[in-house]
Amino acid sequence: MSLSPRLLRNVALPTAAALVIGVGIGLVAPLSPASADVAPYTKTTPGTESYTLPSWATAARVEIKGAQGGGDKGGKGGSVSAILPLSGGTSIQVNVGGQGTNLVGGGNGGGAPGSGLSTGTNHFGGGGASDIRVGGTALGDRQFVAGGGGGGGDQAGGKGGAPAGTDGIDGILAYGYGSPGKGGTQSAGGAGGAVTGSDGTSGIAGASGDGGVGGDYAASDRAGAGGGGGYFGGGGGGAGRGTGSFVAHGYGGPGGGGSSYATGTATNVTFDTGAKTGDGSVTITPMGLPTVTTGTATAINAGRVTLHGTGVTNNAAISDAEFFYSTTSGQTCSRQGAHVEATPASKISGTLAFSANLSGLAYGTTYYYCAAVSTGQGNASGTEQSFAIGGEPQVTTGNPIALLTQDDEVTVQGTVNPNSVATTAVMRYSTSQAVVEGGGGQTATVSPGSWPDGTATTRSVTSTITGLTANTTYYYQLQATNTVGTGNGGVNSVTTKIGPANTVLTMPSNPVGNRSSTFPVRVATFDGVPLTGPVTLTVTNPLNQVSTLCIANVTNGSGSCSGSLLVGTNLINAKFNNGQYIGDSGAAVLKVLGVSTNVAKVSGSGSNRKVNLTGKTYKKKQSVVIYKRKGGKTTRIGTATSNNSGAWSRKGLKVGGGDVYVFTKLKKMVSNKVRV
Repeated sequence: MSLSPRLLRNVALPTAAALVIGVGIGLVAPLSPASADVAPYTKTTPGTESYTLPSWATAARVEIKGAQGGGDKGGKGGSVSAILPLSGGTSIQVNVGGQGTNLVGGGNGGGAPGSGLSTGTNHFGGGGASDIRVGGTALGDRQFVAGGGGGGGDQAGGKGGAPAGTDGIDGILAYGYGSPGKGGTQSAGGAGGAVTGSDGTSGIAGASGDGGVGGDYAASDRAGAGGGGGYFGGGGGGAGRGTGSFVAHGYGGPGGGGSSYATGTATNVTFDTGAKTGDGSVTITPMGLPTVTTGTATAINAGRVTLHGTGVTNNAAISDAEFFYSTTSGQTCSRQGAHVEATPASKISGTLAFSANLSGLAYGTTYYYCAAVSTGQGNASGTEQSFAIGGEPQVTTGNPIALLTQDDEVTVQGTVNPNSVATTAVMRYSTSQAVVEGGGGQTATVSPGSWPDGTATTRSVTSTITGLTANTTYYYQLQATNTVGTGNGGVNSVTTKIGPANTVLTMPSNPVGNRSSTFPVRVATFDGVPLTGPVTLTVTNPLNQVSTLCIANVTNGSGSCSGSLLVGTNLINAKFNNGQYIGDSGAAVLKVLGVSTNVAKVSGSGSNRKVNLTGKTYKKKQSVVIYKRKGGKTTRIGTATSNNSGAWSRKGLKVGGGDVYVFTKLKKMVSNKVRV
């Protein structure tokens, strides 16, 4: 037995998937409870399939597109997107429409083209609608429908859409074109197009779910195109008949587009007319209230606490996150009690980790709290947790006492409330703020430093920190501990004063003008600790001019530097400053000679005693006169001339026995006297 072309065109061909399964329905396993967003379910091949929402779902976001009508001019399918409240585990029948061909209408309601020559290319089947059904598989169980486009021909088929599909494009009646099918509406199928002439038939009106069949024209390709499937299908186009000189133009009319539909319980509904080419499609994204976890509270200290929580969006964007807390259990996860906003507070998809800080909490009190989030689908909460603000000490770190701030020690203040528990306290300190904030550093005693009776009264305390470095910033924090816990005050800072340094300058012996002289320097604290750093020597010369003489780099308490001076009376001052200690030797008078005398060697005895002499002059090539003085009588004993370096010498000068002094004169300038 063979099927006639007319019957063949009214049978929707099964898809490959349907053939494999046998009955044309595939089963999609339900998803397990989500720990993160679940990928959408999508079906893009024509046919029927069953999809089950995961157990945690409370709604489904759907995007449904109808199929295009057959032919190059087939009308495009409509689309609908929306959110539908549904329970987890709900079974959804998914029906995807197929594009019409020149033989049949597309699956799921596409109207077949009218009977004509099977090789005709001007009368195609309408596109099938796409829909989802809940609670059954009948047409009355449809929740959403995206209308299919009308079949095309010589003119374009109507588009699937809402509130109604569009009509097929009308040809020129005078040329013998059949009339186009009308678009389906929300309450009725589109009317079939009228036949032109008497040899063919009119198109059939659309019905609920199905597009109308195109009008027949058995002897030619003038048959009408099928209407698109839909909530109500579009009408089939009427057969055409060209006459006279228009015999080549009288093609059948195109089909009307099917209507789209959304159930009244849906939200966020959007329709689009003529949105899809080719086969239809269905995408379902399960949506649920976020999975919320209330985390463990941290940093519980001194009436403060940090709360933590996480929320998994489950395809429902989190718009707000917060914590509810109370001293009464069993109510916070019902959003009762006080609440605090969390940060960050929103997440489009994925996992949101959020937290919030509480302060000013009552000591010795248990608090209950619950993490909560809000979405467009509703609110969700975690499970209730608790934390206790025990009787750990309440501590405040005070300021330093200015009058007791020295270069090597400071006295700082604070308060401690033991909260009726035996408590001890220490002061922690360091030159590093991070060390103190991290609970480290050295410790100093506190006075008073313990409260064995566990008073509930706030007590003032002081701590003297010794052994510090001058002109240095120290960070300190008062810390008190009892059997309940540890309380920490804030971290404060104090800078020690600049310490005094004992600076001692040693003057050179018999310095000569314009000749380099060495100045030894010693520097230490007044406790005798050697210091290291620069000492600047300044000089006020006989012309009353002040300048830097030299700089001595003192290491471990001692150093020296050299410089030359003018002949006459000079004032020398040494100043030490290493950034922590400063010292000043005070101005000292130094007489600078024009000529000096030194005994280099003494030989012989009695009347035969002789000396070798050396010295310096403030200028080169200077003549000096050498004298001896004995018993109140001054006698000239010789002369000498300085060299280019200003040095002079004379050997074998007879001075005789007894108590004798020698000296030299340079013009009116007299050297030092040297005892022989």
